Formats: sequence, C-alpha cells, structure tokens
Amino acid sequence: MGTIARLFILMSLVLSPSSAWAEDKLALVLSGGGARGGAHLGVLRVLEEQQIKPDFIVGVSFGALVGGLYAAGMDLDRIEAVMADLDLAKNLQDRPERDQLTVRQKQNFAGNLLNFDMGAGPDGVKLPLGLIQGQELSVQLAEALLPVANQPDFSQLSIPFVAVATDLETGESVRLDEGHLPTAIQASLAVPVVFAPVEINGRLLVDGGVANNLPVDVARSMGATRVIAVDASMPKYKAAELDSFVSVVDQITTLLTRANADRNLARLGPNDLLLVPELNGIGSLDLQRVPEAIDAGYLSANALLPGDFSRTEPNGYALWQSKRADDFAKPLTVDNLTVFNGSRMNGRVIVNQLESGAGIPLDGKVLARDLRRIYANGIFDRVEAEVVDNGGESASLEIRTREKDWGPNYLNFGAGIEDNFRGDSAYSFRLSYTATGQNPTGGELRTTLELGQTPSLSTVFYQPIGYGTPWFAELGLEASRRKLRIFEESKVVAEYLVENSGIRFDVGRQLSTWGEFRIGLNRAEPDADLELGSPVLDPAGQEASVRTELLVDTLDSLGFPSTGAMLELGYVSSQQKLGADQDYETGSLVAVAPYSGRHGTLLSRLEIGRVLSEDSPPERAFTLGGFGRLSGYSPNELAGSELTLLSLVGYQPIESNLGLGQLYRGFSVEAGNVFLDDADDNFDNLLTGVSFFMGLESQLGPLYLSFGAAEGGRRSVSLTLGKALGE
Repeated sequence: MGTIARLFILMSLVLSPSSAWAEDKLALVLSGGGARGGAHLGVLRVLEEQQIKPDFIVGVSFGALVGGLYAAGMDLDRIEAVMADLDLAKNLQDRPERDQLTVRQKQNFAGNLLNFDMGAGPDGVKLPLGLIQGQELSVQLAEALLPVANQPDFSQLSIPFVAVATDLETGESVRLDEGHLPTAIQASLAVPVVFAPVEINGRLLVDGGVANNLPVDVARSMGATRVIAVDASMPKYKAAELDSFVSVVDQITTLLTRANADRNLARLGPNDLLLVPELNGIGSLDLQRVPEAIDAGYLSANALLPGDFSRTEPNGYALWQSKRADDFAKPLTVDNLTVFNGSRMNGRVIVNQLESGAGIPLDGKVLARDLRRIYANGIFDRVEAEVVDNGGESASLEIRTREKDWGPNYLNFGAGIEDNFRGDSAYSFRLSYTATGQNPTGGELRTTLELGQTPSLSTVFYQPIGYGTPWFAELGLEASRRKLRIFEESKVVAEYLVENSGIRFDVGRQLSTWGEFRIGLNRAEPDADLELGSPVLDPAGQEASVRTELLVDTLDSLGFPSTGAMLELGYVSSQQKLGADQDYETGSLVAVAPYSGRHGTLLSRLEIGRVLSEDSPPERAFTLGGFGRLSGYSPNELAGSELTLLSLVGYQPIESNLGLGQLYRGFSVEAGNVFLDDADDNFDNLLTGVSFFMGLESQLGPLYLSFGAAEGGRRSVSLTLGKALGE
C-alpha cells in the first residue's frame, strides 16, 4: 500500500468521529398542554445546568410560548416571571386594563355589559370567529419579544425556532419559521372557539395541538439526529372521571391531540429521550399551578437525562449565553413610523394617539400602551406592531390595524339585580346598540334601552373635536321613569312616579386616562306624580340648567378595587333666564379610595349631596339605603335634599374551585343620612349600619350577597348584581 493511501486512511480514521460529532444535531420538542407546559421551563433549567445547547426548538401551543421566548434570547428567570404574570381573568379578554382606558371608555364598560359584542346590521346578527380575539395576549407577546421584533427569519434567533399551528380549513399541520414571531406564537396558542383564528399568509390558523401536539417529525425535517421530546399534554380521563359535559368535551379534545402525539412517538429512536413529567392532576387552565409544573419538569429531566447527550465546551457555553443576553438587551431604534390602517377611521386619529416614535429607542411598555390605547377605540379586532429592517441601513415601526369584520355596529347585553327578599326588589335588563365609525374622526352613536323597575331609553352621539385630540362634544337624548318613595320610621309616607325626558349638549376634555372635565346645557321636562300619601316635596317644573362635572378615575377595578382612586364633583344650576320654571342649584361629591395590604383591601368612601337653594324638586332628591349605603335599610328607603354618607368596606380574596370568577369575603361599616332640612344635617343625626358579605367578580359583573343591620333593629339580606363598590 502506498504512502499516500495509508495517509488517506489515517486521516479518515482521525477525522471521521469529529465529522460525525459535528453533524450531530439536538432538537428540543415541546408539546402543548396549557399550564402543564410550565414543565418545559424545568427541563430547560436542567439543560442549562448540564450546559446542553439545543440546536433547534420546535414548540406547540404553550410549548411554542416557552420555546419561542427562550429561542429569542430571554433568560429563564425572566420567562418564569412572564409565566407568573399570566392570569386567566386578564388574558382571557380583549378589553384593556382600566388604566389604559379613557374615563368615557371606563364608563361605557361599567354599564354591567358583557365583555362580548355581536355585530348587528341589515344582514342580521354576526358573531366573531372566537369568544376572544386575543388582543391582550398579542400585546404582551409584542412587549416581551420587542428585542427580536426586526428578525423575520426564526432560524437566525439565538436558537433556530419553529412554531407549529393548524390550518383551520384543511386540518393540516403548519410549520411557522418566518414572519412575525409574536403572531406565530399566538397562532400556535389559538385554542379553537375560545380564541379567534390568526390569519397568516391567507390561512386561518389555530392551536397546533389539534394537528400535531408533539412534532418530532418537524424536528427530523430540520436535520435533528437526537431529540428531547417533552410531553406535557393532558392525559385521558378514565371512565369514572367522565362525570359532566365539561369532562366529556375535554376528553374529546384530549383524544384528538393524543392520537397525533402517539403517531410522533413512533418516530423516536434509541438515541432520543422522551420526558413525561408527573403533573399530578394539573389542568390546562390551572395557571396558578405553573410553578408546580416547572418543578415537575425539572425533576423529570434531572432524573432521566443521560450523561451522554452532547454538551457544549464550558467556555463556549458561557460565551454563547453571554452573547444571547447581550443581543436580547440591545435597544431597537426605528428611523420612521408607518400606520397601515385597515379601518374607516382616519389614520391621523391613530398617529396622534402614539407615544412611540422615530429616532428614539423603542420601549416595550410604551409600545404596549400604544397598542392598548388604539385598540380601546372599540372598532378593531387586531392592533399589532412590527419592526421591519429596511436592508440593514434603517428600520421602520409598522402599526397595523384591522377593523372587526362583524361590525361596524354592535349589540351588547347586561343585567342588574337588587333584592332584599322583603318585597323591595329591582331587576333590570340592559340592551346597548353602538354604531361606530360615523365619520373619519371617530364619531359614535350609542343607544341604550333599560327595562325593569327603572326603565329608560337614551341615545348619545359622541364626537371627537379633531383627529385623536382629547377634546369632544356630546349630544344626548334621554327618557326615564322611576319610583321615588319617602319613608318615615321605616313606613312609606309618600310615593312619587318621577318621569323625565330631556336633551343635553356637553363639551369636554379627556384628561389623559385619569380624568374628564365637561360642561353642558341641559333641558328637561320632569313630571312627578304623587301616587301614595301626602305631598312632601315641591312639585316638579321644567328644567333648563348648566351642568359641570369633573371625574377622576384611576381605580383598577370597580367591583373590588385594590389601587387608585375615584373623585366625582358635580354642580347643576337651573335658571329661569334659561327657560326653567324655578331657580335651584345642586352640588355633589363622591370620593373613593382603596388601601391594599397583606390581609386584603380597605375601601373608604365619602358621599355628599346638597340642594343649594330652598326649593327641592323631586327629580333632584338624594336617596340612601341598601347594600353599602346604610345596610339594613331597603334600597333607596331614605330620600331628601341633603345627603351625607361615610363608609369603610374591607374585603379579601378567597380560594374557590367553582371556576365562576374570583370570590371575596368582606364587611362594611357605614354612617349617613338624608334630610329634608339642612338644619338637621349634623353628625349627631347620622344613622349607622354594618354588613357582612360574600362577593364574586363574575363575567356578568360584581355580585354581592350581604347580611346587613342598622340601628333601630333594622335587618336585611340582599343580593346585588351590577352595582359596584367603586361606583
């Protein structure tokens, strides 16, 4: 054998192991499973401890969320913090948090209306493709992934990444390895019916688990020679556990995803590793148990991961992690901003609401506020932001909006209950019809019909003055009817039927998201008929008045607020020179402030109302009574021209497995009264009341079951829906 041949054989023997090692590719495949997918974080923690670097990550649903964040460069501690912030009440909704809304938007949403609107028009009622459009989830992903917002090729992330979704039309598995990373992850997470499908390249995409919940085949197609597959999907119910329609639906879903996952398990070979963490009954929606799932994933990987998986040289691994962190921390600066407006609203309205701009580093929190603020206009089903690299020389921030395709006119419903189980009850049903986009500046017409003990019909036309400015004008028409009872020593001495119809015109200014000031003219035709007892109040007359209001509202919630404050100041001056039958003035003040501590929240409330003249028309009478407003008395049992109320309400959340919303327990202490003569208005004449209650923050609004008592042996039990503590 010649010298050259021997050298060739020797080189082959020396180099072939190295070549085989160089071609070895490790893929991490992360399944869906909702909150159970927290196990993926525990597995990643073990991989970092053993300095094992995946060459690819393939994720489905929750696995796409964890895998996408890690592949982008986010460190595990921060990903765990993101998981800790996940909250069903917050993420399973499209409505922005209250601190992102203007006062007008807060008031519109406070009408105890469902967080779901239906389109209504000449073609009938139209429904969206999902109960939730996923806007809030989209915003959170955009904020978290802002450092890689200009990277359209997922193979160029710190770890090449693929998200898997399902084509809703064909049922095929769809591989997403380029485009807009937050949108790709959201498509993989879009549970059918719950979340609306996500449109990418003309295809409607939903949760990848429907077609491929453990995509080992995708990892193989990327060149993976070794696979670590983490299966956190829901296990099948046993026959004895199928005890409700909920469990049956859950089982059908599990069978579908389990079938495709089992097919992929057959693709695992002797060099691969399957991890099935012991998740001990953690459900897909048990987000509060994500830390348990993380621990389970850690234990599973730590126990089963063999020592012969490819490891990165220690210095090389440290350099790689350092570069990942540095790249993810680099600020993004854009040279220009473009709005792609998919609505009838003028684009200037959108641009004028943006804080983000060209020439300054993008801030994730500021961008998130921008997206929420635009979405809060109420006409969009999606508002997204994307950074586009213009050939490496410059970058553009693109804001894309898409109008709801089931609009532009919407129906919504609400209900209210106030019952003390003694014959004094008030039930209401509310129907709201909103016609949006009346003009390019965002004019809106809203008509609300309320049926029940206090029926009313109102129509309000809201008109911004300019493109995206805080100034507005509002024209309103209203007709209402209510019973006004006057009590003396718990007995009805007079009962009025008060009817009122009128027109008003206001001009005002939104004060950022924390307040609103308005002044307006009001003309009304009140009619108060005495139906029972002796006349107590002066007869009603035609009203023509100037009304001034200042409203400050920074509460985080109306039902059970924990932070912020609310202040409402009102002044009405009815004048004969404007056309009124009599002159009178009224003033009112309501102040609410919560304080939250380790054991719960204390909510203080001060309410004052005064008729600032001798005459007191019935329609201007102040009332007290009912839950939180002198508990023990019937709703609105006390009426007069002067009102004073002070109250302190304490409440704390309690755990519940009912799945209806957050439960609370609490108490209230109140002191107040109403008077016909201001001479009696002093602290010595205040009545006191207390209550103990259970509360529920439900999708229908706040619900309270209370047991109240007041001095004089007064007792009451009341059920209240829709009348919030913070209102």
